[in-house]
Amino acid sequence: MRIFMISYARLLCVLVFACGITAEADELYKQQIEESGISIELAVEWQEADDASSPNHMYGLIFRYTVANNSDSPWALFTKGHTGKAFNGIAYSEAFGERNVEYSLKAFHEPMDRNCPRRYLPIMPKAVLLLPGEKVRGQAVTLLPPRLHTPFDDCSPPAFFPGVIDKARFCLGATRLSDAEADQVALGNVPADISNRQKLLCSGLFEL
Repeated sequence: MRIFMISYARLLCVLVFACGITAEADELYKQQIEESGISIELAVEWQEADDASSPNHMYGLIFRYTVANNSDSPWALFTKGHTGKAFNGIAYSEAFGERNVEYSLKAFHEPMDRNCPRRYLPIMPKAVLLLPGEKVRGQAVTLLPPRLHTPFDDCSPPAFFPGVIDKARFCLGATRLSDAEADQVALGNVPADISNRQKLLCSGLFEL
């Protein structure tokens, strides 16, 4: 794995992709995902800053996706993070088995088996509406080495995250909607039943 050790919090502040710093990219993985009338074109790129001698030299991944709704139903896509938490297009990352990582843009819910702090604003998933025949393009980024990153990282004890990582995958969370539910999502509302019915549309495993 090509990695460079540096503080994760610091990296998020100077994220090479989000800040527009010139970078070189190598395509690591590409896949077409088809399920339930939803089509996803996914490209995963490995990027590094131009100046390898810089103390801020960074390595990371960028996930580029195009989602097409080929079904007769509207869908909600959980690609906009969560209320109560800052979201800057950084992919979530968590353990997938003992030695793999799942990167995602999906809905998270407060874990029931961990202690979480009292919140002034509840952490709730946000979604975008994808109507029949529509397409949406987007991207998410992450930094290497992989680190745990979810909306509930402040809960204790910390969730398991592998120390040795073999492979990764990328998932998008989506829910098929009724017309009434689509009206709610269009207004920016995501009732719990919508996020609870989330399907994960995932790539195969790829090497980092």
